[in-house]
Amino acid sequence: MGPEQPEAKALPVAVYIHGGDPGNVTVYGHSGGAYATFNPDKLVDLDPATLMAALRKVLPTDLGVRGGVDNQATGVVLGIGQPGAVMQSHPMEVLASGTHRDIDVLLSMASDDMGWWVANDLDRFDPRTRDRVTDEVAGWRISRSRAKQIVDAYDQDGRTPAEIRAAVMADYLFALPAARGALAHAAAGGNAHLLLIGPAEGTPAVHGTEMYALVGQEKPGRSAEQAERDTSIRDIVLDFATGEQTRLRPAVTDQPVSNSVGNPPFEAGAHYRAALDLWEGIDRP
Repeated sequence: MGPEQPEAKALPVAVYIHGGDPGNVTVYGHSGGAYATFNPDKLVDLDPATLMAALRKVLPTDLGVRGGVDNQATGVVLGIGQPGAVMQSHPMEVLASGTHRDIDVLLSMASDDMGWWVANDLDRFDPRTRDRVTDEVAGWRISRSRAKQIVDAYDQDGRTPAEIRAAVMADYLFALPAARGALAHAAAGGNAHLLLIGPAEGTPAVHGTEMYALVGQEKPGRSAEQAERDTSIRDIVLDFATGEQTRLRPAVTDQPVSNSVGNPPFEAGAHYRAALDLWEGIDRP
């Protein structure tokens, strides 16, 4: 929300009334909810069910298309020069500028962020062939030779075309902005941390796997391993909010050092570093 909006002005009062510290407020969001941290809490005068029905009529149903280089899922309007504008510049530019270096940042991804669509929406998500994954990446205004190089890097461990596409999308949509954002904030003098969330027994590390932990709930019938993982996520976020940050590794400097929870199939920092190298020079709008 913008600083001039009534909701923003009322926030310190509400925090104080409930016994909190108005000078130490943590704002967080997940996936599309993260965009809400930059926008007014009421964009249109529609109830959520009506808004969802309207969006389904106009948005692509393939999540890869919706979240690709020409994002067709979420609109964030840059209001440069406009009175009361919510977004004055691109979030990455804000991080790099250092204007908010006094705000600590924690960014994360799940190790198989796009795996949910492979498991639950395969008919819509499956490209059927690896070449069609290359075609899609080349359509992001990337040379075909570079697109093939990128796809080749994800064609490993016997992955199917759908799994290759999911791995490409996971890094482009989630790993890349997290790592770049953390490095930009650190370079500007800010305190930034990275986290990578892996699977636990009974719960793959797909998009939204951490939601029970973030909202302080327990998944019914969860395994002991998931309980341990989710408790770790909860405690990391709470420590981060209070400024203790004792559960986090040293902050990001010029390398994307990262914590991890659960059982990710790769070392967290190395994965962020590999994503940065593979996608170097390619914009993530």
